[in-house]
Amino acid sequence: MHIQKERKRLVIRRLASGFTLVEMMIALTIVSIILLATAASLQREAESVGQLQRLSYSERLIQDLFTKIEQRLDFGQGINPTTTLASGLSGGGTAGLVIQDHLGFPYEGTIVIEPGTASEERVTYTTLAPNVSELAQLTRGARGTASTGHPTNSLVLWEGVSFPIENQIAPAAGTFDGQTDDLRGPVFYRGDGVGFTYRRPVDPARTGTFIDAGGIRWGATVGGADTTDGCACLVFSPIGVVTEAERNFDINNDGDLDDTFDLGGISDLAWNAVDPALGTSSLELVSPILLQERDNYGSDLNGDGFDDPMFLWTPDSGRLRIRLFALLGDVNGREIVKRFETVLYLRNGAAN
Repeated sequence: MHIQKERKRLVIRRLASGFTLVEMMIALTIVSIILLATAASLQREAESVGQLQRLSYSERLIQDLFTKIEQRLDFGQGINPTTTLASGLSGGGTAGLVIQDHLGFPYEGTIVIEPGTASEERVTYTTLAPNVSELAQLTRGARGTASTGHPTNSLVLWEGVSFPIENQIAPAAGTFDGQTDDLRGPVFYRGDGVGFTYRRPVDPARTGTFIDAGGIRWGATVGGADTTDGCACLVFSPIGVVTEAERNFDINNDGDLDDTFDLGGISDLAWNAVDPALGTSSLELVSPILLQERDNYGSDLNGDGFDDPMFLWTPDSGRLRIRLFALLGDVNGREIVKRFETVLYLRNGAAN
């Protein structure tokens, strides 16, 4: 009898000091849940850190871009590519058109004829013949405009140009293309503002000076060599498309998801202005993270009611305002679009 009681006590002690199979499974399940939750939390934290790092990297790209632009324009001289048609242009003609002055017009690009009027037309060209100021290999009715006829002396602008108009009090409709906010107050301006043309001092013969008997030698570096026949420009270069519907994100804060944007970078183009066949060059200055609304370049990109040209050039003072909107990525599923801005003063002012 005594032996049986002792065995019973031993059995009870073994049960009290261990776990049943059910208890063990419950404990393992709890541990697994904790480990999975910890792993998920660490993964989310790692993703957030990665997203913030990419955001910081993109911001550094823009700051580096501003530095590159400042270096290129140091001692530079701005150009305002505006002119008129030397002869009338019929609707639909694609062979070529002749302008009065080609100074500052890139070797390829887009022009605006009769801006602000019912006859406004955008025309792309891929050939510049400076000896006769002819733009050739045309695509008429570009960027949503219609191909139409234009009389002699019609105003012609390079698409990139943007400058304040003279009448800032009560300008008539059609005399300006937009109004932008600025440190100086609201500014009415003409143009799209996606580029800036310039020249800088050059020393083609490597004499050690940029000055000759006629003064400063102006030009550009084309194909690695300085030339007084050279000209250069900074210009928005689209290479991709972003739609609000695909991103499910109202990029320009206008209350809908209907807009489409070109995504691109800034290129530094240089060419021989006497004969582009003698040399051209192109260099990308930043990765394609910059936004412009398709067929509406320079428009309002943050919903504040003011337009946002990339480059706003004031020839009289040599002031160049640069405003960029960059798609930096997303953080925790939210798209990040950030505005960057700087102002440069070109000490040598404007060429025209």
